[in-house]
Amino acid sequence: MRNARIVVWVLACLVLVGCKPTIPDKYIQPDELEDILYDYHIADAIGGIFPQRDDTLQMNVYRRAVLNKHGYTEAQFDSSMVYYVRHAELLYKIYESLSDRIDKEASALGVATDDLNSLSTLSTTGDTANIWTASRSIMLMQYPGFNQYTFEIKPDTSFRPGDRFVLNSDAQFIYKNGSRQAVMVLTLTLANDSVVSRVCQMSSSMHYTLNISDDKRLGIKHIRGYFFQAKNMSEEAEIRNSSLRMLLLTNIALVRMHTLEPLIQVLAEPSDSVKSDSLPKMAKEPKTMDMKLKATPVPRELKVVK
Repeated sequence: MRNARIVVWVLACLVLVGCKPTIPDKYIQPDELEDILYDYHIADAIGGIFPQRDDTLQMNVYRRAVLNKHGYTEAQFDSSMVYYVRHAELLYKIYESLSDRIDKEASALGVATDDLNSLSTLSTTGDTANIWTASRSIMLMQYPGFNQYTFEIKPDTSFRPGDRFVLNSDAQFIYKNGSRQAVMVLTLTLANDSVVSRVCQMSSSMHYTLNISDDKRLGIKHIRGYFFQAKNMSEEAEIRNSSLRMLLLTNIALVRMHTLEPLIQVLAEPSDSVKSDSLPKMAKEPKTMDMKLKATPVPRELKVVK
């Protein structure tokens, strides 16, 4: 009886494994695609270090070299990307793994990431706190619905009037062609319902920082913002185009800092007429002897004799 139960359990596992959806063989498999995208990232970084007059031509050469290294054609890569875009959950898992891989590789090469990583280790309270609670890595694509990430943070009792906020992110553009256009936006809704906004343009793979503050110390009702990868073609053309144009945002942090209240200084004190009148005139006016010329007596020898 026990053996029969074991057989049934094994058969059930085989059925579950057999029913698990698989990626068709004609498309690049996830592990291989991650390796290709990682090499794309390296090629993009090399292109940034050694810029040429025609950057687009240079990057196309680098990326063809990446595909040749892995044994795929551009047509195979493009068709695979179309498939993964239609199955966004698969592509997102690839980019989660890719993000961790890039961070680990950067640390191994001695890249100075301590300051950036220290932001994520800040607590959510205190005078300086990291209030970002969402994923630290976000992947944006050129397709509608996948090209924007919005967020909203509601203040709690730890917020104070006059707080300053700093939004940090590392941008990794992985483009096959087209201009790189993206923005990160942060908006404060203050206690009097006025709105303060800041926009940071992103066009290359580097670290970006955006600062905003409650300068008038009114208090904050809401914090909203978004990351957006701009489209440079019409929406229909975007949907038809299978060109690789993705933006990977990593090390995202939103740091809130308390600021000191401005000091009020007394610029003048009430005058005291008694003390003013009691000052000696000699301290107010120059001495008479210093302002007059002394008469010099004429020697007798020079007097005119009649």
